[in-house]
Amino acid sequence: MRKKVLLFLTVMAIHRKDSGLKNNSILFRLLLLLCFTSNFLAAADGKVDSLLARVHAFQPQSKFLEKDTAYLVDLWYVCAEFYQLGESDSMRKYADLGLNTVIQLKKTTEDKDKLKILNKYEMIFYKNIGISYFDKDDYISQTKFFHKYLSKARELNNIKETGTALSYIASCHRELEDYDKAFAYAQEAYSILKNTDNKNAIGGALAIYGSYYFDKKVDYDSSYYWKKKVYNLYEETGYLPLLSGATLDIIEIFVYFHEFDSARKYLELSKERVHALGFPEHIMTYNTYQAIIYLKDRRIVEAKQLLTEAMELARQSDVKEDDYNIHKYLSLILAAEGASEDALKTIDSAFNEYSTDVNVSKAQALTRAQMDFDFNFERSIASAEQKRLVQLRNFSIAICILLLLIVVVIFQRYRERGRYSQALAEKMRHWNLPTLH
Repeated sequence: MRKKVLLFLTVMAIHRKDSGLKNNSILFRLLLLLCFTSNFLAAADGKVDSLLARVHAFQPQSKFLEKDTAYLVDLWYVCAEFYQLGESDSMRKYADLGLNTVIQLKKTTEDKDKLKILNKYEMIFYKNIGISYFDKDDYISQTKFFHKYLSKARELNNIKETGTALSYIASCHRELEDYDKAFAYAQEAYSILKNTDNKNAIGGALAIYGSYYFDKKVDYDSSYYWKKKVYNLYEETGYLPLLSGATLDIIEIFVYFHEFDSARKYLELSKERVHALGFPEHIMTYNTYQAIIYLKDRRIVEAKQLLTEAMELARQSDVKEDDYNIHKYLSLILAAEGASEDALKTIDSAFNEYSTDVNVSKAQALTRAQMDFDFNFERSIASAEQKRLVQLRNFSIAICILLLLIVVVIFQRYRERGRYSQALAEKMRHWNLPTLH
């Protein structure tokens, strides 16, 4: 009887609308991966060792030469290689090297075409550094460098990169749970990207649209509408990793809003896709959602097996939030099995770890980031105002000097005319001629 009561409580707990997994981060990570695809494939025949050998052997000159472009491309490829290997610190090291090289070369370059090339790579390395910090969950640094990436993209009038940068910044703010600002950046990103053919980047912006309504817990229809739009986009592109992530996004909505029949339909599609890919994060997420459905159907053994596998994957990826949610459902299963003490330990340990390592750090990071951005914004306004006042003062001084010169010239002409008139009158008197009146 006790087990039946606990099982009933388990099923009721599932109906409390709390799936909790934030799969938009999966899509964002995939989009970051995709941004390296073209240059990574170009470098596929040369592994990281051969690339590093070329980088270390090259000695850039003080002035930008044509051969320096190959060096910058190699650094870009090295960043891509290290991102593929999951070595974000090494990635950032070589992106920093590339950025510093570009900044030094710009100091001695006046040719406009060469400066445009250097600005392009400056933009790329800002982007790479931001990505490397995202991999480390360094919320302040990633947003800072994505803003620099955005500024450079705008300076180059690069529409696609501008939209992509805005989409990245939107995802950063969503990770910080600053949903309104994330939505604002996503709207700006979409307004730019919708006029391009970059469907993958468009999908990334639209995914945040759907996440906004989901995160605010206000509108199922809008959330599903935008997530389904993303899903359709990725079906068109046929890029399996992004399509798999979009499928998991839709499942999240169905589970949260108790549309379990629809969730089952997409779970069938997801099962095939996640196992074809073999991405641990996708498998972990799929297992969790499928386990929730099993719990609803009172298939406790299958649910426990899937959650145990998901827990191991979460521990490997060190994703605290997902780890917490998996343990939450696992504690329900333990309670259903009658192991109430183990259930309490499981939920307490997971909650304590998550709340201290994730919630506090996010709140602190968001506060510091907001203060930093507000200060920089005010400083930029003050700087612009100061520049305007200086320009106005200089203009006023120039006008005063010009007016003074005009007065001096007029006065000189007046004096010369007076002297000329006086001299003429003297001559006319000397010649006994009548003077003019």
